Amino acid sequence: MLVIVLLLSITLSEKDNHILQGIDYIYEEHYDSAYKEFNTLITLYPEDPEGYFYLSSLFETLLSFEPNPEMRMQLDSIADIGVRLAENKLKLENNAYNLFYLGSTYGERAVQRALKGDWLGCFIDAIGVKKNLELALKEDSTLFDIYMGYGLYDYYLGKYLSFIPKLQGKKTKGIQELELAANLSKYAKNTATFFLIKIYIVEGMYNQAMQTINKFRQIYPENIGLLYDEAEANFYLKNWSQTIESCKQSLSFSELKKPKNRRNRSSCYLLLGQTYYKIKNFNKAKENFELAIQEINNINERWAKRTKKDAQRLLQKCSAN
Repeated sequence: MLVIVLLLSITLSEKDNHILQGIDYIYEEHYDSAYKEFNTLITLYPEDPEGYFYLSSLFETLLSFEPNPEMRMQLDSIADIGVRLAENKLKLENNAYNLFYLGSTYGERAVQRALKGDWLGCFIDAIGVKKNLELALKEDSTLFDIYMGYGLYDYYLGKYLSFIPKLQGKKTKGIQELELAANLSKYAKNTATFFLIKIYIVEGMYNQAMQTINKFRQIYPENIGLLYDEAEANFYLKNWSQTIESCKQSLSFSELKKPKNRRNRSSCYLLLGQTYYKIKNFNKAKENFELAIQEINNINERWAKRTKKDAQRLLQKCSAN
């Protein structure tokens, strides 16, 4: 019996090594290496959902800044396989870990269904997320990864439905839950931290954002998204020279990344333009607004249209000066 337990612990440790290494590669922006890690997981554990779950997360990340129709089609299939395998694992053993992954794979599929406009399917999966995460937490109150899902759910519920008295405290609760996940979770630490930085900036908590960014940049000094967040926080703190420096660093590092993150690059050019506009360097502002438009000219995604519209509006303001 002891030998079986030891073998199981070795297997679990091997699985965790591939998961954590793959996640690390995502935040180092070595996407090919992350892809290999998650594919290895699928090869080694073809009946387990983890490989499909993390591969789905990786594809979702890549699609958020680089449209790829072939990958989008793959993603639908991967999300479905992840859910099916998680359901099968739970039938074999009803424990917190399997409940957590069932809830998580439902979450990945819910996102894909929402993107396709399948709102009924999305709603059904969302119920599965909440139900299984709640059951997982009852089974194991130390599984802090669950708090990332809770945190996002509560924060956005409180943010968009704050007119309902019962939900007014949800936003603060959500931030606290994300902080728990960022500090104590095993798998969701990085993702929760990145969400927290974005939320801190949206909520005007710029000093908290900068503290978290400074700590995280020691681990991922060349992460272009993190550098953009640093630039954005500095912009709202009116630290114009630091904003310009962080944007330029992000753009410089992004030249070497594959695939090229055009979403981040257009955002950097837009923010540079806004910063130069603030310090009344209208020629530089105009130049960067034009670069923001140029970067995403052939991309027909919602975020690209929004960025392009903002850049064109600000370009007109520049022309008036």
